Amino acid sequence: MLIDLAALRRQGGQQKYYWETEINPAQLLGEAEEAEAAEVVFLTPIRARVAAVMVEKLFTLDVEAEAEVEASCALCLRPVRRRLEVSFTVNYCYEGDVPYLGLADEEGELPEGYEVFGDRPVDLTGIIREHFYLALPMKVVCRDECKGLCPDCGCDLNEEECGCAGRRIDPRMEMLKKFWEPSD
Repeated sequence: MLIDLAALRRQGGQQKYYWETEINPAQLLGEAEEAEAAEVVFLTPIRARVAAVMVEKLFTLDVEAEAEVEASCALCLRPVRRRLEVSFTVNYCYEGDVPYLGLADEEGELPEGYEVFGDRPVDLTGIIREHFYLALPMKVVCRDECKGLCPDCGCDLNEEECGCAGRRIDPRMEMLKKFWEPSD
């Protein structure tokens, strides 16, 4: 998603701008990354909305993005649909205005949340990608009460009781079983 902040800067004044677009997930994640991250499948294009406000040569961009994704439940492997929503704010300053605004420290570093732009359009794809990766749950569960699959026979414990549960003893604990047996 390219936004030409340099052209907006040349217009001057205090202004508000709005953009709305749909981004193909393959464009956002890259073909190889999408194939690698097959655990989560994007069902819809990513809808992104950007509101930009320019005040005193500083742009504040409020970005909201959402998409419908599908993943497998980590416990029972059923498909789970979720709506992923991200929102964040990032500030942009023209590279020539950094000294004028006094944002940089002694080493010339900007504070967190501030980016510098030049005469080329700003590409928000990387920042949106980062926020989507952070919004992805580490473990998707279909519901809080999900019992998962039986580790012995593989039946779905949400639908039926298999009778295997509790009979299997971890081989590392086999010696402790003898501890509870009566001695002769």
